[in-house]
Amino acid sequence: MPTRVCDVCAEARPYDDIYVFDCADSHKLCYTCYYQSCQAKMNNGEILTCALCTNPLRDGELNQLRIPIEELKIIREYQMKKTFDAYSSRTRGIIKCPKQNCTWVAEAADPNERFRVICPICQNEFCSLCNQQYHYRTTCQQLPQITQRWFFWCQTGFDKFRLIFLQNFLSFF
Repeated sequence: MPTRVCDVCAEARPYDDIYVFDCADSHKLCYTCYYQSCQAKMNNGEILTCALCTNPLRDGELNQLRIPIEELKIIREYQMKKTFDAYSSRTRGIIKCPKQNCTWVAEAADPNERFRVICPICQNEFCSLCNQQYHYRTTCQQLPQITQRWFFWCQTGFDKFRLIFLQNFLSFF
């Protein structure tokens, strides 16, 4: 029986136990290494790609995995979500609820306009441009600096304020 060597584990396998990827180098993996590569990338929160290069896996390639249909469905949904997340984070005008398990997505009429969004699914309130909690009179660029000042004040200024208040309060007695 003719064999081929897996590019990952370097074991000789029968031809029908090797998958040839549609990448520039036509990498060849046994189905065990192919599946393990998908699992490792999912555990790391990565988009599923060929195990040896950055060629993203399409639906047709994922369908070649030799695993139970329920598990294949999970892998395909994972890839679809990761691919969409990557696309929407690079594309202006796509508004996606930043809450972790929420699936709401919309397209802004004007991708440069900043406005308050309330997700119709989970009621999360956020900024249409930066996905942070909505910041009424503050620009997205000012938000990190103001947030840092707020945390600094909470750690230092608030204690000083409380001490002055207590000193003034105790002086009445």
